[in-house]
Amino acid sequence: MKKPLQALQDLKDRTRARVQQHQAQRRRHEEPLALRLATAEDLPAVLALLVAAGLDQPRETSPEQARRSWAQLHTHGGEVWLAERGSSLLGALTLFVLPLLARGGVPGALVEDVAVHPLARGQGVGRALMNQATERARAAGACKLALSSGQKRSGAHAFYDRLSHVRHGRSLQLPAAGEPAA
Repeated sequence: MKKPLQALQDLKDRTRARVQQHQAQRRRHEEPLALRLATAEDLPAVLALLVAAGLDQPRETSPEQARRSWAQLHTHGGEVWLAERGSSLLGALTLFVLPLLARGGVPGALVEDVAVHPLARGQGVGRALMNQATERARAAGACKLALSSGQKRSGAHAFYDRLSHVRHGRSLQLPAAGEPAA
């Protein structure tokens, strides 16, 4: 059994540790959210974020495949935007602005792979990334900004609804090679 003075000191130590932990968390949240274009050096962190956010499975995309996709993505005008706070990667999305034949050749924009780390959800990360994509699409003169979201991702759907995105049309998916069509 601890002596009363030792128990009091232990309580003070635990309290001090909790206060320091809380202060560190507050400092992390007080750092501004920075958006920037990803580079090839960011690929490992982006792949880890996609897994953490539930958009990919561990080791589903090999580093070699990621590098090939990265090169192709940029060949086709894609941009991968990152949201960081300090040195922590909190979110990412991929944006394409594509030429279209209809509407007088006005381009359209497509957002894919919107990923926010589960611990960063509700902190404005997704909103900042989507605002960036919207601004980039408008600056390019895009007539629309399209994205799709899996049917079971109700949290993502509610998020897009809060951003005032209007549900339009229907998103279709091809079955994977070797899988029967539904």
